[in-house]
Amino acid sequence: MNIKHEIVICMGSACFSRGSKKIVDAVNAYFGNNLPDNVFLRGSLCTGNCENGPVMLIDEQVYKKLDEEQLIKILDKHFGK
Repeated sequence: MNIKHEIVICMGSACFSRGSKKIVDAVNAYFGNNLPDNVFLRGSLCTGNCENGPVMLIDEQVYKKLDEEQLIKILDKHFGK
């Protein structure tokens, strides 16, 4: 059975101004701009964590105040590259 994973990146104004676009670009680069069939990437207008942006959720687990270095470690943890 192929387990589905959802990555949600907040694109609200607070997260966007704190670098969520860089997080989106880094996720795409991590997967080589070719997401696996079991990964769904989407944006969200707000996750309710505006003061902690940029914010990303993977399978409903919240990650706050992300930078690109932290992001790679998180993706490795979840997807084992």
